[in-house]
Amino acid sequence: MERELRIVVIVFLTYLIFGLTTYFQSGSLIAPLILTKPILLILAMIFLVLNFSQRNKWLLIFYLFALTAYAITDEFILSWIERDVSSAFAEISRSTFFSWLTFLVFFVFLIISVFYQYKILQKPFIFFLELILILACFCFLFTSLSLVQEIFIKGFFILYIIASNLDAGLNDKILRVMSYQYLCLVLLESFEYFI
Repeated sequence: MERELRIVVIVFLTYLIFGLTTYFQSGSLIAPLILTKPILLILAMIFLVLNFSQRNKWLLIFYLFALTAYAITDEFILSWIERDVSSAFAEISRSTFFSWLTFLVFFVFLIISVFYQYKILQKPFIFFLELILILACFCFLFTSLSLVQEIFIKGFFILYIIASNLDAGLNDKILRVMSYQYLCLVLLESFEYFI
């Protein structure tokens, strides 16, 4: 088991133990959901530092940038920014334009990661299926069916994880690290459905 996967498993087990502890104490499963995006950001930084000597580290740098854009729209992070950093930046971050910009940055990154995966794996069926899932998620953004959008994006992440780790002889560390980060994202955000 690679060290990045071990870190993801440890973070997930910590979340699970915290949730089970609160379940046995209060009768409801409560995970530290407000810490999900900051934890994902910290993991992205750690994985970048651990793999800085890799050849295609630009993907990890772009992921950190995209995840930062994604995390800035979180209310917990916005309140921290407003309280400790700058209320003007927090006000800009709450604007509709900024929300659309961060959404666009994150989805552009997802598409770039699909192209990177295709360059490494050379599997056109998986490539087109992942693109269809991303585009379907994007299309359902304009409807009131947010659950369907969640299903498509989680389906994309799961397909990316499976496809990236299916070939045991694959020697691309960055692709596996990206799949571990997506795994962490799916696992931590799935706790929202158990509350």
